[in-house]
Amino acid sequence: MSTDLDLSKSKRVHIVGIGGAGMSAIAVVLASMGHTVSGSDLKYSDRVEKRLNSAGIKVYLGHDPTYVTDAEVLAVSTAIPSDNPEVDQARARGIPVLCRADILKAICALKKTVAVAGTHGKTTTSFMLALILLEAGWHPSYIIGGQLKRGDQEEQKVQKDTGDVIPAASWDTGEWLVVEADESDGTFLKLNPTTCLVTNIEADHLDYWHSPDHLKEGFYSFFSKVSGTKVIGITAVDPEIADRKLSSGFFGRNDVLTYGLTPDCDYQAVEIENSINGSVFSVVANMTDSRGHSQVVDNANPKKSPSTKSLMSFELFVPGMHNVCNALGALSLAIALGVDFQAIKRGLQRFLGVARRFEFRGSFQGITFIDDYAHLPSEVTAALATAKLGNWKRIVCVFQPHRYSRTERLRGDFADAFRDADLLVLTDIYSAGEQAKTDISGKLILDAVLGFNPLHNVAWLPTRDELIAYLKHKLKPGDLCLTLGAGDITLLPDQVISVG
Repeated sequence: MSTDLDLSKSKRVHIVGIGGAGMSAIAVVLASMGHTVSGSDLKYSDRVEKRLNSAGIKVYLGHDPTYVTDAEVLAVSTAIPSDNPEVDQARARGIPVLCRADILKAICALKKTVAVAGTHGKTTTSFMLALILLEAGWHPSYIIGGQLKRGDQEEQKVQKDTGDVIPAASWDTGEWLVVEADESDGTFLKLNPTTCLVTNIEADHLDYWHSPDHLKEGFYSFFSKVSGTKVIGITAVDPEIADRKLSSGFFGRNDVLTYGLTPDCDYQAVEIENSINGSVFSVVANMTDSRGHSQVVDNANPKKSPSTKSLMSFELFVPGMHNVCNALGALSLAIALGVDFQAIKRGLQRFLGVARRFEFRGSFQGITFIDDYAHLPSEVTAALATAKLGNWKRIVCVFQPHRYSRTERLRGDFADAFRDADLLVLTDIYSAGEQAKTDISGKLILDAVLGFNPLHNVAWLPTRDELIAYLKHKLKPGDLCLTLGAGDITLLPDQVISVG
C-alpha cells in the first residue's frame, strides 16, 4: 500500500501515541489545517492535553479499537507496538496506517520546507529560525519537538522562570514551513525539503544506524536530497565532533553554506562574550567571489561584495557556547533566504529558551536547581561549561544515563565529560523502553570517570530514594544542582525541594 497521503483535502485522522512531543505537534498542525483529528495514548501531560483540547482534538486515555471507527487515516508513533488494538482494527478495516515520517512528509508537501537536522541542537535552532521568520513578517508554519518560552527579555534571568509558553507547532499563511527533522529512526530521509540546515553529527541512535559511518551516510543522503540552499555546521562547540567529511563532499558548491568557529567557515562567530545571562557575539562572512555567494552581510550595505569580511553583532538571552553555534546556524540560513538583518537580530533576541534546556526549576534554602536534557557526552560537556559561567560555590551534577545501548557504546566518551562538576552524582539507567541488560548499568559511567581521573569527586546512587536522601544531606547554600539526562531525572528537582 502506498504511504503517500494527500492532505490538501480534509481528512479524519486518528493518532495512536498522540501524547509525545512530536506527534502532539503534528496533531495540532493537522487540526489547524482543517482536518478532524483525534488521538489516544497510555499517558500524557496536563500541558499536552490542554494544548490538544484547545485545538479541538479529542484525546482518549488508553487504547481501544472503537476509537478508530470513523478514521480515514491512522498515524502511529514509533513507540507504539505493531499489535496495538487500534492498529489491528485499522488494518482490518482497510484504513491506511502511516508512521510519523509519512504524515510529516505529507504536511511538508504543502509548503516550502526548511528542515533542521543534526544530532543535537535541532530544537533550539528550529525555534530560533522560526522566531526570525516571525519577526520578518513571513508568517511561517513550524513543527518542532519541544516547548519554547517567551517573555520580557529584561526579566529573563537564570534565576527567574518568566514568560508565556508558545506552541511547538503552528500552521500559518506564509509559504515557509520550519520542521525539526529527526534522524533517530530515519524520519528525515522521507522528507523532500526545499532547504536544510545540519547542525552537527555525533555518534547516536546506533541501535537504528548500527555504526557511526552508517549514521553519516544517512546524513549525507539527507543532504543530497535537498534542492535548494544547504547549510552545515562544520565546527561545533568541540571541534573534535565537527563533521568535515560531510561538508567536504559539498564544499565549493554555490548552494552550500558552512558556519562555525573557524575561518574556513562561510559564516564565523567571533568576539564572543558569554555570561550566565546570555551572549554577545559578532559574525564575519568569509566567502570569496569564487564561491559565487551573494548573501546579505551588512545591514547598511546589503549587497556588499561577499569577498569583503563584514561584522554583524548579535545578542542572545540564553547562555552557552552551544547556543552561539545554534544561533549562528539559524542566522546563516535566514541570510540565505533573504531575511532582513534587523529581523534576524530581533528574532534571536526574542528567543528565551526551550523547556529542559538549562531550565531554571526553582531555588530552596539558597540552592539553585537547573535541569537540562543533555544525555550525550558533548551535550553534558556543554551544559557544565555553561553552568561554569555562574557564581555558584559548587556545581553538583546529577546525571542519569539514557538507554542501555547508548550507555554501553558511549561509556568511554563520558570519561572527561564531567570535568566542570565539583561533585558528580550518578544514578542508574533510564531504559526509554529498552529491555534491561544485567551487565549494563550506570556504574559503567562511574568506572569511566574514575578511570580517567581517580580523584574526581563522584557518588553512585542507583535508586531514586537513595539519590534524594543523599542530595538532601549534601546540598548546601550557594550550590547549583544541575540535573542532566533525557529521562525522568527531570522530576528530581521537584522531589528534592518537596522533601525540604
